[in-house]
Amino acid sequence: DPYELVLLSPGAQQTTSSLGGFSVNGQRERNNNFLLDGTDNNDASVPGIPGGISTINPDSTEEFRVITNNFLPEFGRNSGAVVDIVSRSGANDFNGDAYEFNRVNAMAARNYFNPSPDPQNPFVRNQFGFSLGGPIVKDKTFFFVNTEWDRFRTTLTNSAVVPTAAFKTGIFTYAGQQINLANPASANNVLGLPLDPTMQKVLAQYPTPNGPAVDSIRGIYYFPTGTPENTANTTFRLDHHFSDKYSVSARYIYNGLDVGNSLDEIIPGVGGVATNQQAQNGSFNFIAALRPNLVNEFRFGLNRTDDLFTCNGQNRINQGSALDSFGVGTDYSFNTGTNVPTIANFGCDALGDSNGQFRRAGTWHYLDQVSWTKGTHNIKFGGEFRYVYDNGYNAFGSRPSDNFAIFDDFGIPIVNCAGACANSDVLQTMAAALLGVTDSQSQTQYFTAQGQRTPTDFKRFVQHEYGTFIQDSWKIRSNLTLELGLRYEFDGVPFERNGNLSNLLTQQPYNPAPITFQTVGPGTGRQLYNNDPFEFEPRLGLAWDPFKDGKTSFRVGYGIFHDRVFGNLFGNLAGNPPFELGYQNYINQNFANGTGPLVTLSQLSAPASQPAPSATVQDGSFLSGITVLDPNLKNPYTQAWNAGIQRQLGSGMTLEVNYVGSGSHRLFRSVDGNPPLPWLVAAAHANGSLPLTVSGGALRLAPIYGLPQVTGNQAFVEPVLIESIGNSTYNGLQSVFNKQLSHGIQFQAA
Repeated sequence: DPYELVLLSPGAQQTTSSLGGFSVNGQRERNNNFLLDGTDNNDASVPGIPGGISTINPDSTEEFRVITNNFLPEFGRNSGAVVDIVSRSGANDFNGDAYEFNRVNAMAARNYFNPSPDPQNPFVRNQFGFSLGGPIVKDKTFFFVNTEWDRFRTTLTNSAVVPTAAFKTGIFTYAGQQINLANPASANNVLGLPLDPTMQKVLAQYPTPNGPAVDSIRGIYYFPTGTPENTANTTFRLDHHFSDKYSVSARYIYNGLDVGNSLDEIIPGVGGVATNQQAQNGSFNFIAALRPNLVNEFRFGLNRTDDLFTCNGQNRINQGSALDSFGVGTDYSFNTGTNVPTIANFGCDALGDSNGQFRRAGTWHYLDQVSWTKGTHNIKFGGEFRYVYDNGYNAFGSRPSDNFAIFDDFGIPIVNCAGACANSDVLQTMAAALLGVTDSQSQTQYFTAQGQRTPTDFKRFVQHEYGTFIQDSWKIRSNLTLELGLRYEFDGVPFERNGNLSNLLTQQPYNPAPITFQTVGPGTGRQLYNNDPFEFEPRLGLAWDPFKDGKTSFRVGYGIFHDRVFGNLFGNLAGNPPFELGYQNYINQNFANGTGPLVTLSQLSAPASQPAPSATVQDGSFLSGITVLDPNLKNPYTQAWNAGIQRQLGSGMTLEVNYVGSGSHRLFRSVDGNPPLPWLVAAAHANGSLPLTVSGGALRLAPIYGLPQVTGNQAFVEPVLIESIGNSTYNGLQSVFNKQLSHGIQFQAA
């Protein structure tokens, strides 16, 4: 992976986040700008992944460039490093190669975590490919192609908690007592119910424990987890020289990933996640030497990623369960009322109780720049435009989910037994499932701005981003060069193409309720937040050779750099009112209150479509999962400066020492939008109450616990408020020793 070379640069270090990215000179990992042949290769929604959307393998790489500080005004978009890879092109001679890398158990040492005498986990990796380049028309047209495949197979041993064979029959032992639930007339069967036929089908799919017992009704099941993974990577490039003045190039990259089951399946073929990802990147470059001292370069690039995650075995999961109006079946949760797992859940909970998730995102990038040499001045100016889109859905909770924690929630016993047996919420919850005694039914339902229900929370986000610059490299004297320039950027406010997005524009989430969300985007006359039209970025640099021998250079630089608003930031607003409703129905609440009959699973239908939620949230709603963007949000910016010296020590060897510093401002921060207010907390203390003894989300629900209200309202529980209020500073002393390639040896130390 050529992107690993970034870590050789001084000031670059690996981050510990799940993205596996890197930080350069103290900047966040999402602030790096990845380019392929000078055009955009960034994931605009999930930045920080090293390499961006499309990856290119070393055989397809002609040049790798990393700029970590003091980059010129022609580069914008971000404040971190600029990482640009130039793809390989063909030449007048045909050149090619074929290769294969194969790793198997027979020729590899054991994994440290898989010692003898345990069976060795199988491991097979077969990576193979070829490259070919050459002329189509000699001295005029050239091609290059590289394709690489990777076939990876391994199996790991995993474990889960499953019910015993005896429990499934309804006749079992628990805490030393014989329990019979199979007979409705049994003294143990409090409600006099037969075994539920739907749950019999569900539990029959669970394997029998083959490991140690958890208790007398549950055991550990060990099972192999296969991870078949297939990838493909193709690069194709064409170059054509019309003349010494005009040339064009076009390049296309395809990456494919297919994983049949990236998450563990306790029941083979059920509940795992099939992953299919495709990334594409294309570029077109036209260079025109209009005069010997005047060159115009036009570039067009586009990138796209398609990510599809599908819940396996949906037909088997849905079999026998009630379907909702979109034909979606039911998942079953066996957690207790305190959310303690009893046995592994049944359904698509690995995908957040959704049939699948999908994302298609990308960028269209247009760029034109002119280079003009005039005397001692080398002037460059130009502009660029990025059309950024992100279409997709998560649909978390879109599948109905039934749970059986009626003992914890309402104190209704299912099993009549003595002592610890009677008070076991694990036993009572599992017994409720066995007899089909449902506690609650939940589902997340999605709506458009017009109040129409939809099967998913599909959104179509768009951003328009502009940049223009002018710079001058002025050779004042033979040993003194001044770099001077200015860049201006305008990052348009993102919007959802159909107006299916809302924010708080005139109220704060801690204001007294009721609080009203306003839809934003096309047709509403409102934006998600206000424009930031003042993104001016001056850049200044100076290079001085004091001895005029070309071996020593003193350099200083200063610049201002902005960062953009990325998709995940505003994408979290997708569930704000009135677009999402968290439906939950405690099926047997009336039975618990003595005002209604007992409802079992066989009598239960799927949740009906509910009325669209209101955009106004009333006090006492205790709504969770809300995200609000400050309507005065500003793009983060960084002031960066550096000073250093570089000295040639010998043939092909250099030593460089730099001081690098920066100050970043208006960084994005997520804060509690409805925090405990000091004066309310003080009043509660004055009254002899200590609400701080109630921790976490419960603190916001203090009135429910008989404690005084200490937050601004009871409309929300911990809403997330995103503001541009963060600051950071960075100071570093960096050194690097480099030996250029000679006699087959090249190395760098930083």
